[in-house]
Amino acid sequence: MSRQKILAGNWKMNFGAAEALGYFSAIEELIPAAIPGTYRVIFPPAYCLGQDVQKAAANASMLLGAQNVHWEEKGAFTGELSGSVLKANGITWVLIAHSERRQFFGESDTSACKRLKKSMELGLNIIFCVGETLAEREANQTEAVLKRQIEPFTTVYKDLKNSYTGVCSIAYEPVWAIGTGKTATP
Repeated sequence: MSRQKILAGNWKMNFGAAEALGYFSAIEELIPAAIPGTYRVIFPPAYCLGQDVQKAAANASMLLGAQNVHWEEKGAFTGELSGSVLKANGITWVLIAHSERRQFFGESDTSACKRLKKSMELGLNIIFCVGETLAEREANQTEAVLKRQIEPFTTVYKDLKNSYTGVCSIAYEPVWAIGTGKTATP
């Protein structure tokens, strides 16, 4: 099985649409468009997923993804994003269980797997995030935390992999490394 690389950037809650357009007009100078076997994906805030930003991203040979996705198609879920609506609007990549969603918004392993299941059923391309906090790292709980986060993912993935048509990856980004300049070792 060959693996493709994913070069992804999460804009978090930075950039408005005008800034996003400016970014994409300059990106070719920063990152070559042709990196064989590599998906180049940007995850901007949801308000930057409109047609104008999609066109600018496509012109820069970049793909766009959503920073979150809900497990229901529709309903009373203020602030959530429907996977089927994302897909219908040309957004085919999603982040699931980013550490900030886990840390600040109560994303649980259970809800993360519900998001994973729905996204796989829709054929969305997925980056499923895992990582430990500094306290967990200092308590030598890294492996236990990662195992807890990955095991339910593995169960869902095994159940749906034969019918799944997208790209699914696990991204390790420890909470203690976000915005600190520190990086995890391989």
